[in-house]
Amino acid sequence: MANIYWNKEKVSKEEVFAELMKKMPYVTDNAFTVRFDDGAAICVSERDQDSDESPFKEGHYDIIPPQVLGWRVLKIMVPKGYIDVFYHDPQ
Repeated sequence: MANIYWNKEKVSKEEVFAELMKKMPYVTDNAFTVRFDDGAAICVSERDQDSDESPFKEGHYDIIPPQVLGWRVLKIMVPKGYIDVFYHDPQ
């Protein structure tokens, strides 16, 4: 039965990327990006290395639910500086 929830028509990567990048400033005050892997959109936010607190604000599931425009959405936090090193766009 769980597959029914995830089995919906997906929009293009460009469309869901634009939508999530528009919403991310409302759920985190830290550096962020959106990437894709295995059919999921991954919202990445940096956190302070000395803190165990989530970089995502309370109520973030209301703004970015687990499924957006047909895409499964995962939210992960990484230590400060990881986005520049591991999630940058090579030119």
